[in-house]
Amino acid sequence: MKAGVGINGFVWDFSILDTTGQPIEREQKHNLIPAEGLAFLLQAPFGDMSPISSFYIGLFTGNYSPTNSTKATDIPINMGEFAGYTQATRPVWTRTFNGADAYHNDGNKAQFTFQQNATILGAFLVSESTKGSGSGRILSCVRFASPKSVEAGQTSEAAASLTYIPVDSI
Repeated sequence: MKAGVGINGFVWDFSILDTTGQPIEREQKHNLIPAEGLAFLLQAPFGDMSPISSFYIGLFTGNYSPTNSTKATDIPINMGEFAGYTQATRPVWTRTFNGADAYHNDGNKAQFTFQQNATILGAFLVSESTKGSGSGRILSCVRFASPKSVEAGQTSEAAASLTYIPVDSI
């Protein structure tokens, strides 16, 4: 019998809030970790790749479907990163370890305050904080099940959780 660890991937929780802070839409969605992110998760703990201390959450409006070959270089052109929010940089993914098997930012969700109307199609997690940059390493990218219409003055909150699961096989 072999025992190991599986990576369950990221689960995204994206909410749109009205101007009073009340939720008007929410979606939870599981994603595929691109090969670039999977390589990081497998190699960094063993020193085969440099650790990365911070990751940042971004949004996209382009008609893009993440694949195994998705890279940070896809962000500016193919994904069409949305940068029409008041924060100067992409919000940091302020993760917390649950003490057992997961990292999440449920207690400190990334917030976006919209300056313009848009239709958000997905989100990503990348190691570069600069809006519109195609640099860094992408750890997660998700296309929402349905487009999210946002208006200037609204905010959104994004949480991403990564879970490792024990796996037994014979």
